[in-house]
Amino acid sequence: MKKIIPKVLICILIIFVISVAIYFTFNNNSKEAKQDLNITYQTINMVTNISFGISEFDTINPYITQNREMLYIDSLIFEPLLSITEDYKLTACLAKEWSKIDSKSYVIKLKENIKWSNGETLTANNIKDAITTIQKNKTSIYYENVKEIKNVEIVDSNTINIELNKEIPFFEYNLIFPIVSINKENIIGTGKYKISSIEEKKIELIKNEAWHEIENENPNIKNITINLYKTMGEVYNAFKLGSIDFLHTTNANVEEYIGTMGHGENKYQSREYDFLALNCEDALLKYSEVRKAINLIIDQEKIVSSVLENKAYSAYFPIQANSYLLKDISISNATNIEEAKKILESNRLGI
Repeated sequence: MKKIIPKVLICILIIFVISVAIYFTFNNNSKEAKQDLNITYQTINMVTNISFGISEFDTINPYITQNREMLYIDSLIFEPLLSITEDYKLTACLAKEWSKIDSKSYVIKLKENIKWSNGETLTANNIKDAITTIQKNKTSIYYENVKEIKNVEIVDSNTINIELNKEIPFFEYNLIFPIVSINKENIIGTGKYKISSIEEKKIELIKNEAWHEIENENPNIKNITINLYKTMGEVYNAFKLGSIDFLHTTNANVEEYIGTMGHGENKYQSREYDFLALNCEDALLKYSEVRKAINLIIDQEKIVSSVLENKAYSAYFPIQANSYLLKDISISNATNIEEAKKILESNRLGI
């Protein structure tokens, strides 16, 4: 019996040693695992202020400005009843509903509780005042949009009826002019930005916290500075020196002024295009076969690459490539890109 006790003690000691070894092994592994799980944080500097440059500034009022660049900037401040999507379809903006009553009458219903940047509520009276203001200025770029409006009837605070002098096909597309309120020399809008100050050499815009779409599209940019220059050459120089963050230009040779390094660019198709107009009453040109032959010998891709240095796009129709009208052509039946090109080509040769 006396010989058994030491054996028991030895077993207990061995078990104890093994337990201690296991404990320290798992404890070390746990520490290493925790060290591996250390979270690293990266600080991202979000840009909240940007600067822009334009030349030949006249006024920020979109109804009377003759500066195309100002119209782009004004779209940040003022909104239309209806706007146009990237594929040129009409979509709601300040208006939530619109319909054609008859050939010369339309009803427009506004969204509820839209605020001007000063906190006041947009009403149907504001829409009528905007139309009247444009009609009084025949030099306004938006005059053609409203010149055939005969009468604007206020139905209620959010509804108007528009009566035209004559039937205008697709008149709804005329309702894209900005809605502006001018009160005591202050000009205000309903857009995502509002005017903070207008000085001799710059205009300051700040984010409009009362914008009706801010919950769906809350812009990160809080302040926009628009630097005003006399000439476009000064704008190019300011961009090269870093005085402004970006510029907008339709000059195809802009790289001659700002260089090719140190900046990014975003190109987009404009609505301007060159075309060859044929007299279909001519003795020869009246035949479609002759017109097709002329089309065949014109290599658009070669003209774009060799003559225009790839600073233009080939167009087979007098509408932009992303227009929903172009998508409605049988190209939707194509199963691949090459087949789509063939369909476009056949449409082009068929004119």
